Amino acid sequence: MSTPKEQQPEKSKSSATTSLLLTMADTSWRMLIPSAVFVCGGLYGDLHWGTKPWLTLFSVVLGLGSSVLLIKQQMERTK
Repeated sequence: MSTPKEQQPEKSKSSATTSLLLTMADTSWRMLIPSAVFVCGGLYGDLHWGTKPWLTLFSVVLGLGSSVLLIKQQMERTK
């Protein structure tokens, strides 16, 4: 028969795993969404106004900057 003390590590291990997976998912969207949105917008602008590749390059920089800021906010919140 198991005692509550033996079950406790399993619950904390499961909780830690869940927390890690949620943090990874949170970080993933913070990297993917801003980059994808800015790059798609830059590509569309380049095709529409004929500025190829300048808006795309500018949008890549904006997307990466946005991702960095969002991840920095996440790290400060988890401290």
